[in-house]
Amino acid sequence: MPLRPLRDDARSFGDLERTTARIRVNRPSWGQRRLKFSALDKIASPHVSFTLNGTSVTTRKASEVDSSVFTRAYPMRDFARRLNQQNHPTAPWVETMAHLIGAESHHEGAFYLLADFHPLVTLIAGQPFTLSWPKGGTLQSHTPDCLLASSSHPRSLVVDVKDPVERAGEKWRAREAFVARTCADMGLAYMVWSGLPRRFRRNLENLAEARVPEPSLEAWGPAAREFARHGKSLRAVAMELDSRGYQYTWALTLVRRLLWLHDLETDLGKPLELDSEICSLQSRTDSLGRGAHSVDDGRQRGIDETRGYRLGFCQVVVCHLPG
Repeated sequence: MPLRPLRDDARSFGDLERTTARIRVNRPSWGQRRLKFSALDKIASPHVSFTLNGTSVTTRKASEVDSSVFTRAYPMRDFARRLNQQNHPTAPWVETMAHLIGAESHHEGAFYLLADFHPLVTLIAGQPFTLSWPKGGTLQSHTPDCLLASSSHPRSLVVDVKDPVERAGEKWRAREAFVARTCADMGLAYMVWSGLPRRFRRNLENLAEARVPEPSLEAWGPAAREFARHGKSLRAVAMELDSRGYQYTWALTLVRRLLWLHDLETDLGKPLELDSEICSLQSRTDSLGRGAHSVDDGRQRGIDETRGYRLGFCQVVVCHLPG
C-alpha cells in the first residue's frame, strides 16, 4: 500500500536520501554504544560534537557552531538492547521523516508520536549532538534526546524526554538549567517533555496506524469532510460513505487517516469509538462565525483540549521563539 512521502515542506532541510541511514539498529548488544570523539579535558568553554555521516564526529565550540547543521545530524549513539537494561530502546516509524527514528525508551517514542502528529513539525532527529563542558563544572557532558525543526521558523527546538518523577529531582533540575543556557547560546530553543495522558497517546497510536491509498484519499476524503461538516458520529460518517459505494470498514480507516492529517477533528481525550463525534475544520469555523454547528459544550471543550496539545506544542516550536 503506498504511503505518503516525506512532507513537502521538509525538503528544505536537504537531501532526502539521508533519511535512509539515520538510525543504527543492527549493532550487537555488546557493540559500541556511543560514537567516540577526542577527549575534551582541557576545554575552557562549552563544546558540541555531532556527526553528519554516522561514523566520524566533528567537534566545535558551542558559541561558534551554525545550529542549522544539526538538522542534518545523525544519532550520536546506537539503540541496541542490553542485558539488565532498565529502559527499552525502540525505533518507531515516523511519517514526518518517512523512516525509523531511534528512541531510548517507549516514553521517548511517545514524544515522537506527538511530534509526528503536529502539522508544523517538518524534521525530527534523535540524539542529534553531545554537549561537553569544562572539567570540574556542574555538568561534564549531555546528549539531548531529540531535535525538532519547523519550516515555519528558522530556530530549531531541542527536547529532553523525562518522566515527571525524574524531572522533579534536584539533580535533573540543575542539569536542565545548564543545558537550556548552552542551547540558547547556540541559538536553539530548549524544553523538557514529561508525557501526555494515556488515552490521548492510545488514540494517537490508533490514528497513526491508519493507512489509505492516495487515490482513495483523494476520491473519498472530500466526501467524508462534507458528511462531517455539521458534526456526526464516526459510525454515521462511515455509513454515509458506504451508501455512496465506499466499503464501511474502509471508511472507518479513512476517517482515522483524516483525523491524523487534521482534516477532521474529534475529542482525543476520550476513547475513539463508533459513537465518537467527528467534525470537519470548516464546521469549527462555522461555529465561531455563525453558530451553525450545534455541539454540546463538553464535546467542544474536548476538541479544544485536543487542539491545545497541538497548539501548545506549536507555541514552543514556533510562536514563542524570537526571530
